[in-house]
Amino acid sequence: MDGALWRRRAAECLGVFALVTGGCGAIVVNHATGALGHGGVAASFGLVIMVMIAAVGHLSGAHFNPAVTVAFALTRHFRWREVPAYLVGQLLGAVGGALVLRLLFG
Repeated sequence: MDGALWRRRAAECLGVFALVTGGCGAIVVNHATGALGHGGVAASFGLVIMVMIAAVGHLSGAHFNPAVTVAFALTRHFRWREVPAYLVGQLLGAVGGALVLRLLFG
């Protein structure tokens, strides 16, 4: 795997990590306190996506979702040979985010 693909995988991993940590963390906080409401949770997800697109979108295309990656490959907007690397990065980011939430909130 070349260096550019490693960077794209890392960008996807970071983006999904932020999405799970920030977005799902907002759900946990809202459940515990009721302070955010549906609008606050939705805004949290949207803001995380916006920030991650701005931060790493130029590296990876900002898929941040395995369904998006596969859909791009199916419609020939993305190379099939890169799909496994993206999926691994996304999975690692999601698991990492879930582990952080587990450590923070139990």
